Amino acid sequence: HPSAKSIAKRFSNERLPLNETTDAPVETYRKERINLLVQDFKDVLDQLDAIKEKQKAIALTQ
Repeated sequence: HPSAKSIAKRFSNERLPLNETTDAPVETYRKERINLLVQDFKDVLDQLDAIKEKQKAIALTQ
């Protein structure tokens, strides 16, 4: 699985200069949205890992 950090990096482009009066609020919103998506991604990965562990445990008991 790709790391959450590598996925977030795909969406961020820090090389672009910001126009402080118009771009800063948009950039703040974009970064917050990315952070929320990264957290959702981490949560889904944790759920997937838990399911895999349960499947292993079930396979060992059979």
